[in-house]
Amino acid sequence: MLCTYCSIVLFIVYLVMCISTLLDPVHVIGLYPNLLPADLRQSLSSQHPTKPPTLSGADLVKGMNSLIPYLTQASETCILW
Repeated sequence: MLCTYCSIVLFIVYLVMCISTLLDPVHVIGLYPNLLPADLRQSLSSQHPTKPPTLSGADLVKGMNSLIPYLTQASETCILW
């Protein structure tokens, strides 16, 4: 099992990869707890090759701080298309 720090680093790397490949933002949002309806989140999680890390407390805050720039970039990219 990975340490929490390693999980967060991998999570941020995953977000960077999502930005560079223009992954559907709904899939990225689904990695975070309680941001999507449970049935949609479960459906999306079945499409991921690995289970996303469980984020809580300070780790969740760090994850959210990574999500904001991703969504900003994704929205700017969509507007430019």
